[in-house]
Amino acid sequence: MEAETLQERGGSLNRRMVRGATWMIGLRFADRCVGFLSTIVLARLLMPADFGLVALATALMAAVSVFSEFGLELALIQNQEADRRHYDTAWTLGLLRGSVACAGILLAAQPLAAFLENPRLENVILVLAVVPLLQSLNNIGTVAFRKELTLNKEFVFRIVPRIAGVIVTIALAFIWRNYWALVVGTLCGRSMRVVMSYAMHNYRPRLSLAAWREIMNFSKWIVLTGIAAFINRKAGHFFVGKFLDAAAVGAFSIAGQIANMAAAELIAPVKQVLFPGYAQIAHDVAALRRAFIDAYGLLVLVSLPTAVGIGLTAEYYVPLLLGPNWIGAVPLIEILVISSGLRSLSSHVRPVYLAMNRPRLGAYASAGRALVFLPGLYFGLVEYGIIGAAIAHAVAQVAVLFCSLYYMHRLLALSFSELLRASWRALSACLLMVATLLALKAAPPVQGDGAMVALILLSASVGAGVVVYIAADLLLWWCCRRPAESSESYLIGYLRDTMRRRKAPVIARAAGKGI
Repeated sequence: MEAETLQERGGSLNRRMVRGATWMIGLRFADRCVGFLSTIVLARLLMPADFGLVALATALMAAVSVFSEFGLELALIQNQEADRRHYDTAWTLGLLRGSVACAGILLAAQPLAAFLENPRLENVILVLAVVPLLQSLNNIGTVAFRKELTLNKEFVFRIVPRIAGVIVTIALAFIWRNYWALVVGTLCGRSMRVVMSYAMHNYRPRLSLAAWREIMNFSKWIVLTGIAAFINRKAGHFFVGKFLDAAAVGAFSIAGQIANMAAAELIAPVKQVLFPGYAQIAHDVAALRRAFIDAYGLLVLVSLPTAVGIGLTAEYYVPLLLGPNWIGAVPLIEILVISSGLRSLSSHVRPVYLAMNRPRLGAYASAGRALVFLPGLYFGLVEYGIIGAAIAHAVAQVAVLFCSLYYMHRLLALSFSELLRASWRALSACLLMVATLLALKAAPPVQGDGAMVALILLSASVGAGVVVYIAADLLLWWCCRRPAESSESYLIGYLRDTMRRRKAPVIARAAGKGI
């Protein structure tokens, strides 16, 4: 009876995690649709140098903020017994963090502008310095949306300010036609989020440091992880800005955003659900191990072909959507997408570290990547220019993959063969999809230049890739006698249950009308 109860609880948690992941993927998809559409419009109104200027300013903000990033919300999610003392302390520490970060950014504005020999950068940084202060004013009570997996509320909380910021940015870009539209739009979006946080949750934080020792015991490792993560994400912007120019930074930044869509849109939102889910079963290593393998298989099944498709079709959609000014981003996307694909194989390891209260392992992994990435970045830029910077990202991600697999072997007694069994069908189908897309490139169905030709080739490549990948994976799954504990079974079962839930109200209404 007890085993049956535990199984029911595990099934309930899995269903909540899947529903939560659906909301988070939906949030990310909606966010990126808004962002992608805005990028298409803004790329026509602004120049690469405008994007590069704001990218450098936001990189500085991240550099200063990372030294005061305590992972306060993560600490509240990990601690299943957190009470008002912990929430008030987290909000107070966040307020102190935002104030210190704001002051640090103000002090660093002039030196960085002088170092990069770009006087326009100083004023942009001075205005954006208020962003970390605005972030610190958010209502800490909204952490409950993720902790309790009520992620439909998280969806609204995140997407409404995002849409508001984009509307303001586009409107101002039509009027001003310069980088200030990006700056002011960012401030409007952040301000809207503060207002939304208090409108959506009735918790009202108070100044307190009563539980600071408990929070900081967990969060000190988050600081180190954040520093290393910043180096991995943003160091390329500074190096490219120093060795090349703002236009190159803009191309590198946009290429990175596009190449990382698979990781950002699919993996990142799922990770937000995995952490609170893993935290609830962290005491049961066997259950955590099974959940990790299942999540790994699902992430590879969905994210890896997405990353590959983004890279192999870049030459069609970049000039079509962004215009001729951005054609230099195509080779960068084709290389950076390798790093994105590798991230799909190691991305959900950190939630395990946090759930098991081993945040130091995440710090070690991020630091290891930075130690590989920085020398590679410098050498790559010196020898090969901006292409070398993209290659450095891919090489560093290989190191992260091996490091992640080693830690999972130590923590969960997980072998490489188990991960391969969970993902070999998706990997095989992905290779077949790559062969198909390369064959289409070698013998395109239409010849010539122009937007219509690019659109036809893009449509043909996407259609062929999707059909080949899905057909190949399902065929392999069927040949394996449709194993119940497989990524395909979980995904098909979830889609079937979703369709049933949607049909039920329709059937009920029809029955009530006597149809």
